[in-house]
Amino acid sequence: MEQILSTFLTRIPGLKAIVVTDTVGIVIVQALIEGYDEHSISTQRLAAASLAVEQTEKLDIGMNKSSIAIYKDYKMVHFNDGQLMVHLIAASTTLSGYMLDLRGEIMAAVQPLRTSLPR
Repeated sequence: MEQILSTFLTRIPGLKAIVVTDTVGIVIVQALIEGYDEHSISTQRLAAASLAVEQTEKLDIGMNKSSIAIYKDYKMVHFNDGQLMVHLIAASTTLSGYMLDLRGEIMAAVQPLRTSLPR
């Protein structure tokens, strides 16, 4: 799975990491560009994204499918499918639209992971 996710990293300039978590932010698999420090991936931020999705769903406007968080030095795009969350971590200058365009392909690629998760 890591090898499949790595193919997406080369398609968008500035994309540093793709991290797949369960709905509470526990990392299942991740792919990083060469030289990117995996310790710079904050598990608290991943868990916070999961919590934000959960809270948004309480607004009764439907499932939050995607979200973007922009920080000083990087940005994160989050994809949610109810059982898995995929987090794309990129340089702050990376085009968010390109990252959002990967949603369908990435979610299809991680589909096999859904079967291994408890419901």
